[in-house]
This record gives sequence, structure tokens and C-alpha cells, in this order.
Amino acid sequence: MKRFLSITLVVCMLLASLTFMTFADTVPANAKFRTGEEGSYVYHEDLISALAALHGVGGTITQIADYTHSANIHGNNTSSYGNTTVTASNIAIRYADANKGTKPVTIKGDQKYNLIINASTTGQDVFTDFTENLTFENLHIVMNGGFRPWAHVTVTFKDCTVDACATISGSTVTPSGKNWGFCFDGNSTLVFDNTIYNFYGNDRVMGVNGNTTRTASLILKNGSQIVFPSSAKSIQVLELYQSGQNHTVTLKMDATSKIIANTETVSGDPSIMFELQQATNKLIFDLAEGAEIQMNTAGDFVGTSNKGTFSGTLSGLKISAAALVAGVNLPNLTNANTIGWEIGDKLYGNGATATDANATADAVATPVVYDVTTGLSMASGASVLVNNPTGIRYTATVSDELRAALAGATVTYGAIIAPNAKVTAADAFTKEALGEGNYVDTATKFKWAVENKEYRVVLTNIKDTSMEFTAIPYVTVTYADGSVATIYGAKGDVRSISGVAASALDAAAITADEYNTIMGN
Repeated sequence: MKRFLSITLVVCMLLASLTFMTFADTVPANAKFRTGEEGSYVYHEDLISALAALHGVGGTITQIADYTHSANIHGNNTSSYGNTTVTASNIAIRYADANKGTKPVTIKGDQKYNLIINASTTGQDVFTDFTENLTFENLHIVMNGGFRPWAHVTVTFKDCTVDACATISGSTVTPSGKNWGFCFDGNSTLVFDNTIYNFYGNDRVMGVNGNTTRTASLILKNGSQIVFPSSAKSIQVLELYQSGQNHTVTLKMDATSKIIANTETVSGDPSIMFELQQATNKLIFDLAEGAEIQMNTAGDFVGTSNKGTFSGTLSGLKISAAALVAGVNLPNLTNANTIGWEIGDKLYGNGATATDANATADAVATPVVYDVTTGLSMASGASVLVNNPTGIRYTATVSDELRAALAGATVTYGAIIAPNAKVTAADAFTKEALGEGNYVDTATKFKWAVENKEYRVVLTNIKDTSMEFTAIPYVTVTYADGSVATIYGAKGDVRSISGVAASALDAAAITADEYNTIMGN
């Protein structure tokens, strides 16, 4: 009986093995990719046929060996693209049907294989005109040209190493000569997820263009880095271009992500981190605390012209000692409450050039964002002088927080007093808006009541005691770079000498004789 059971067990094991061998997939010798489900995989010798198999269906293409493609990969059915004729060998997916843009495709490696895409002509676009979302996962990708997925797509690189605008010989990566990495027609997103993106181009990592308003996002997360190797010519991360546009791009980085600019720029080609070519374009920063944008060479964080709008949350920009010695142009943030950039114990102006000829260590430039109107304001009401010459007096207060925010600069305080009618007619309560002759700068009649915390300003020799006045305090800031800015606090109450005197008389704060003196009776 025992012998029979043993023989039966052996037979069952053989049958099980036979079943596996009979129904297992047979991998063709030249296969580079597979699609479909386990047990019914379809194998492909090239990426074009794998992409075509998923058209209108979507799904995952698994790369199972190193692969090099030597033609542009187009995502539409146009007959030509630039100087490149689209043939059956390089059309990936035809989109002249109802499935356009609805079925995402993932290209992943079952290990980190090389996926090398060489355009038909060196430096041209490699992926073009895709309108479906594309994800690349667990691959080493080398592209000798740019990537133009066009509009309304999300392109994601997850667990990848990407050498963009580059060629590879053995294990040596060198620049290909292509200007930019990605060009979106807008309304798209580029995501790096646990990915190292080495940019060898001489222009922009991501550009957004078009003839109407465009929006786009660049997202770095889970330890992703954009790195500019020393052989890169320039370090533009984002460029929003074409005249007269209203493009908006959001740069979002989590606490573990970095943009590292290790580059040696060629003569006449400045290092620019971000470039907004038109004043109507906007870049919104959304950086978690801990995210790094690092400039290791002299140049501009935001372009020489500082055009466009830069706003959002920046936890800090890292500057190497060498770059700080040479000089780095800081962003000119348009946040209403950005009063400068703090580097060490110095405060630099918004959009200033930070230079420290004696720098020996890396530094972090942190934007100082503070609402000055909450820290510099006029006390309620006003007071009048009883003795001749009579006048009106306002009291300004300075908060500890404001003094701390301006600690790295040289500051002087003051206030202007003006007829309320003039202020109402002006666009703003500033010297420039009011115009010479329509206000009195009380700097010469300035007195600290409490040192560095409370000061008083007075306007005397007022002929019309019924005229209403108001006042606004200001602080003049001389930054470490030598630039000077005047920042205004909160406006005071509207008061007239007669109104203040009458209130004081009603409250028995002054006598009738003092009231008559004030009123000139």
C-alpha cells in the first residue's frame, strides 16, 4: 500500500510539472517587450508594435531586455513632422478615432533595463504628439532628443534614471545637442517620482508654449532630483515663452526632492534656473520644507529680466560658496509681503544679487515674508498740541516681529501726514502716489517715545483747524546688496485739529482756555 502511494505521488508531481511546461509562455529569442496578461503574453521585438497593441486599450508594456530604438516615436497619424517623414516604422499609435486621449500606457522594466531612444536625426524630438498619459517605470532611459508629448497629458517617470538630451556609448553619457527636454503645448503635467533626471541639454527641462492661455505642472517627489551635470550648457528648469501669453506653471516639490545645478556654462550663455519671457506669465512655487533648489554656479534663479510673476511658498534656495562669491540673482517674488531674502545674518532685497566675496560655505537664501502693516501701524486716534505752534500728532508702533524680520538690514523709520482729501484722490498712500507738495514727510519732527518700539510724528502750523488729515508710517530699508526700499505700514485714523480738540474738551481732557488756544480764539 505504501509503495502504491509513493508511485501515485511521483506521477502527480510529474503531471504538475508537465502542466506548467505545457502552458507556460515561450519567450521568443528576439523579444524585447511583452503585453497582455500572464499565461497569454504577447511578445514584441520593438516598442512601436508594443505601443500599437495597446492603442485604444491602454495597459502595461513590460520591457524584458535592453532596447535601442533609432527613429522618432509619433503618437498621431500625421504624414510628416518637421523634416521627419512619419512612416509605418515610427508611427506608434494612430489617434484618428474616438479613443483619442483616453487610455493611459505604462512602459516598465521587470528590472532596470536600458531604454535608449535615438531620433531619426540627432537632436530631434524622440516622443512626439502623444495625447494619452504615459508612465515610464523602473528603467534607465537615454534620449538623444527632446520629448514633445503635446497637450493635455501627464508624463510620469517612476523609479527611473533618465539621461535627457544625451547619447550613450557603453556606460559613458554625453550631450546630444538638443536644446530642451520637454515641450508641452500646455495643460499638462510632468512628474518625477523617485527618479534621477540628468539634463544634458542647453536650454530648458520643461517648456510651455502656445497661442492661448496654458497651465502646466512640474512635480518632484519621493527623493527625485533634477541634476545638471557639469557638461550641461545652461540650467533652465522651466521656461514659459511666446509673446503675449498668460501661461501659469506650478513647481511642486516634496521635502525629499532636489534641483541641483552643477554646471559650467559656456561663454555668453547665462545660468538661469527659471525663465518667464513675458510679464503675463506666472510661476507658482509650492515647495515643502526641506526641498532644495541648489545653485552651484553664478547666474540667475529667475532670469535676467525678472519678467513674469513668481509667487508661492519657498522653504529656501541653496547657494554654494563658489556661486555666492561670483554672485547669484535672487527671485523677485511678487508676494505682497515678501520684504527680502535672508542669507546668514544679512538681508538682501527682493530680486537682488547676493554676493559674498568671503564666502567659504554653502548658504541658504530664505524669503522673508512678513506683513509690515501688522508690525508698523498708527495708534488709534491722534492728539493735538496745546501750546503754540499748535499741531496734530500721530504715534506709530513697531512690533518685535518686524524688527526681527529686518535685522539683517539698516533701517530708518518715519511717517508722512497728508490731507485726507489728497489721500482719497491718490491711487495709494505713498510719497510717489501723492506727489510732491501734497504731503509732509515728518522725518525732521520724529521722536522715539519708547526706543525702537514707539515713535511720534507731528505736523504744526496748520491754518485750517477743520481740515482732516491722516498719516502712514514707513520704514526705509537699506539691504546688504545696497538696494533701498521704502515699505509702508498701516494708515492712521482721519482727524482734524478741531475734531480732536472738541473731543478732548467733551472728555474734560483739556480746559476751555486750552481749547480756545488750540482753535486760535
